[in-house]
Amino acid sequence: MNLFLRELCGGRMDHLDNFPRTDPIWQSGKLLESTFTELVDSLRNPDSMKNPAINELARLLWRLVGNRIVPSSVMPGIPTMSFWCEIKKGEMFATIICPLDWPQRLKDDPYMQMGAMVFNASRARDYWNHRIIDITDTKEEQYDRAMAFEAELLCYFQQHTTDFVPNEYQKQVLEKFPAGLASAPPGLVYESRPFPDGQAEMLLAGPPYPVDVYNLNKK
Repeated sequence: MNLFLRELCGGRMDHLDNFPRTDPIWQSGKLLESTFTELVDSLRNPDSMKNPAINELARLLWRLVGNRIVPSSVMPGIPTMSFWCEIKKGEMFATIICPLDWPQRLKDDPYMQMGAMVFNASRARDYWNHRIIDITDTKEEQYDRAMAFEAELLCYFQQHTTDFVPNEYQKQVLEKFPAGLASAPPGLVYESRPFPDGQAEMLLAGPPYPVDVYNLNKK
């Protein structure tokens, strides 16, 4: 956790290794480090995920997390994986926050949690492309775009797996975007800006990527 991020977040972020190894937060965070990294790696790899749109999205997330542009974090009590951003001293900071038990959730319901990863990857993609300009910027199109990417993944599951049964939420996603990204209205999905030359694979951390601990109650 670099000093710039610590100052930018007003002290809300703590490095995982600052916690005792006997602390459940440290134990859960270390498991999350490897699990988060492995899932993003599998989604970006065309050998394991044969969907170019999801591969491209996950490759961008790999770089955003690895270069700590959108670091991953864990927060006790958060109900689900979420994209979060805030502003301090005129600068915006973003992170993908995971529940402490997210690795177990992934094991129990992989299709739901892979969908959550893709949904939040789309939000991180919007952040990278300056589509989120302040912390109150919650335009419906950003959530529709994230849902369209998630629908793309769910359509893949329908075509390539035998045990995927959509839950009520996933049914709503597929009802809105029955053909995934192909169902998106014109202008909803855009071409992402590239990484700067020479930085595409220059990761500042990991893999596995370190997970920070985010305390929303700290000021």
